[in-house]
Amino acid sequence: AVSFKTKKAPRAQGDKIVDGIEDYGALTLVDEIDCSLSLAEDPDHMFREYPSGWSKVEDILDVPTRTMAHKSDTCCYVSWRVGKGKGIVPNEPYVLVVDYPDEAPRSVTVFNFGNATRHGYHTGWTAGDSWSPPYVTQSLESWAIPYSGETKQLVQVMVPFEKSKQYNGSDSRIYMDTEGFDLNFGIINSRSRRSASTRSTATTWRARASRIRPRASRAAS
Repeated sequence: AVSFKTKKAPRAQGDKIVDGIEDYGALTLVDEIDCSLSLAEDPDHMFREYPSGWSKVEDILDVPTRTMAHKSDTCCYVSWRVGKGKGIVPNEPYVLVVDYPDEAPRSVTVFNFGNATRHGYHTGWTAGDSWSPPYVTQSLESWAIPYSGETKQLVQVMVPFEKSKQYNGSDSRIYMDTEGFDLNFGIINSRSRRSASTRSTATTWRARASRIRPRASRAAS
């Protein structure tokens, strides 16, 4: 799940107020995306995947969750448009939250085109990065971190740009207040994760995002 929130007062009567995260206080919900839905079921959030048709929906921790296995010859991703038509205010603070299940090993990079950042999460014995990427030398360690068997969250405070780059392989830009921004979940190819001392996990790692809920703004005190 992804939540998108700002620390301003509710902008309109009837805005949904949701619980905050840690010290952020009560927030106004801006957008929410159910990642299990297809593009036809939810056209506003503009679901995309590469390779086409590679992802699937599974029940994980009793939540319908989109998953994607690694491929040996290419990286893979799933992507959604966040906040389209929601009146996102550039240069104001928002909170972006990604919910993910912690019950299996995985390593996922999250590309936020709303403020051009890359974050990620990894679980279990995964190292959180590529074992043998091009151009750089890695020195990674793998620790057998126990699984909680619960849904965890990746939380990011972000300040959106006036325009964001579309994740479409071009340099085209879109206005944040009307078109929102793209959020991408990427996984590297299995060849980049292999080494002589580490077994490939191409069939067991998954990129998962169960729900995308951009939430906004601190309620008026």
